[in-house]
This record gives sequence, C-alpha cells and structure tokens, in this order.
Amino acid sequence: MKGRKRYILFEVIADESLVAKDVAKAILQRANAMLGEIGMAKSEIKMLSDTWKDNKGVLCVDHRFVDEARSILMSVTQINGKRLTITTLRTSGVINKLKI
Repeated sequence: MKGRKRYILFEVIADESLVAKDVAKAILQRANAMLGEIGMAKSEIKMLSDTWKDNKGVLCVDHRFVDEARSILMSVTQINGKRLTITTLRTSGVINKLKI
C-alpha cells in the first residue's frame, strides 16, 4: 500500500564537502541497522540524490516513520572515516516547500 510521503531537508556539517552517493549509503546502512529489513520496506526511506547541494539533501520517508528517520540522521556520525553531524532543517509533505 502506498503511504503518504514526508520530505526531510537535512544538512551535513563536516570539514569537507561530501559526495551524495557516500551520504546516501551511510544513511541507508544506518537505517537498515536500526529498522531492519521489514522496517526499511515499511518506511520506504530513500535519499533523493538529485537534491544534493552544498552538503544539504532531502530524505523521503513514509509519514509514520518521520521520528525514526530523524533518529537515523542524528546517529550517522562518520562517513569514510570523516567525523560529521547531520541536522534536520525542515520537514514537509511537499518537496517544493523545502526551498532547497
């Protein structure tokens, strides 16, 4: 069944600029560890790589898993050995309202 989507605008605070592919991989690995296979399927979590710009991106998730998605973002602390922090800037039901 198709759920209602929420879009989470997030920012990666790091010393260097990062590649969208590496960020998406780290987020999805962490989501799999926290939610498991079934939770991943139910949450429909994915990063929209075409929205990646200036260390900011958009995560798409089912409306019932917004809190879990925020926890996943906060729990990612390093990518490729580089320390970082991910903060949530805004959540919306319409991607155009995020003003990327």
